[in-house]
Amino acid sequence: MLTENTRFVIDHRLKMAIIATILIVLAGACSTVSVSISAPQSVAVSTATPFPLSYGSLGRVLTSDNWAGYVVSNNLPGQSLPRRQRPGQRPPSGIGNNPGSNSGVVSDVQAQWVVPTVTCGTADTYSAVWVGIDGETDGTVEQVGTGADCSKGQPDYYAWFEIFPRPSQDLSQFVVNPGDSVSADVQYGGAGVFNLTLQDLTTKQVFKVSRTNLRALRQSAEWVVEAPANQNNQVLPLADFSPTTFSQAQATINDQRCAIAQCAWSHSALVMENTSGKVRAYPSPLGTNGTSFSVDWHAS
Repeated sequence: MLTENTRFVIDHRLKMAIIATILIVLAGACSTVSVSISAPQSVAVSTATPFPLSYGSLGRVLTSDNWAGYVVSNNLPGQSLPRRQRPGQRPPSGIGNNPGSNSGVVSDVQAQWVVPTVTCGTADTYSAVWVGIDGETDGTVEQVGTGADCSKGQPDYYAWFEIFPRPSQDLSQFVVNPGDSVSADVQYGGAGVFNLTLQDLTTKQVFKVSRTNLRALRQSAEWVVEAPANQNNQVLPLADFSPTTFSQAQATINDQRCAIAQCAWSHSALVMENTSGKVRAYPSPLGTNGTSFSVDWHAS
């Protein structure tokens, strides 16, 4: 028969063993969690920018009925950025260089972002995040990015590319999820050929395609969240997307790599407004390195 003292010693040792086991399990679990949730260090975390927006904090501001973000160009307009033109329209006279030239043109645009989450209601709404060359004052855009739409109350996330005015193409085999970190690059390879690359840094998917566009003027570089337009060039309702942060946003202009705020050409913030002047989406000021900013939704 066990004495009371013996029973106390056994109970005490058993309790200590159980506590030690629990601590070991918790330590292992914490170690596992810290590894599994680690994100690429190069992608910044999105933070919402307070509204109303102080335009003065953005420097030069252009308004657009379907773009929010930043643009770099040597042909920035005075007040507003017109939506890209319908196929067949000619660019304004007096701008642009020979697309085969290596001087006075954009040859590369790139950035990273985290695919935003959309909040869906009853209406169908749409949004697209992309980087691209052209589109500011001419009738072409060479772009690649991700989409986040709402259809019949359900979110739809996807990847796509477009050599406008040709139709955009969805990448059905490139699965995109909200929260994925992606990297996009549009590079001019010469002789009218553009090389478009999209990488999902979370799932390790890579998409590459080359397309020819001999009409491209390569006079602007863009980092944009867009309210897409339909086939009749009517801007669609903007999806309620979570704050979307661009990082490592850079361009190569006149053979010189530059951050948005450091390019030889002028840069401007793009604020999306409807025809009544109501803000739909807007960018934050550029980060201190000139390569990062966020875009926030405000209204559909």
